Amino acid sequence: MTAKFYEFEWCGIRISLRHIHNYCGVMEHLEIRSIDPENAPLPITETGYKSHFLDAASLHEYGGALAYVRAWLTVEADKAEWQSQKEVASQYSLFWPLGLYTQSPSVVTATGAFCIED
Repeated sequence: MTAKFYEFEWCGIRISLRHIHNYCGVMEHLEIRSIDPENAPLPITETGYKSHFLDAASLHEYGGALAYVRAWLTVEADKAEWQSQKEVASQYSLFWPLGLYTQSPSVVTATGAFCIED
C-alpha cells in the first residue's frame, strides 16, 4: 500500500489529494481536501473533505488520480445543484475584494470556487 500526495489549485481553491494505491489489496482510495480556504465547499463535497474508493481501471482511464479528480470536479461543477449555489454566492462577491472573509459557508463560496476550469 503506497500513498502519493498532490496539491493543486481548482477555481481559486488550493486542494490536497492523497491517493493510496491498492488499498486493502483491491481498491484505490482518494482523500480530497480543500486547504486554502480551509474546508471550502467543492462540487463533490459541501464540507471540503471527500473520501472516495474506486477501482484502478477508472483511475487509469483518466490518466491517474490527479486527472480523475480534476475531471470529477469539472463535471460536478456543471450540475444544476452547484450552479444554484453559485448564484447565491454571487451576492457576496462584491465584498470579497474588500477582504471581508469569514469561515461561514455562504461567504467561503464567494471565493470564485464555482468556475469550470479548462
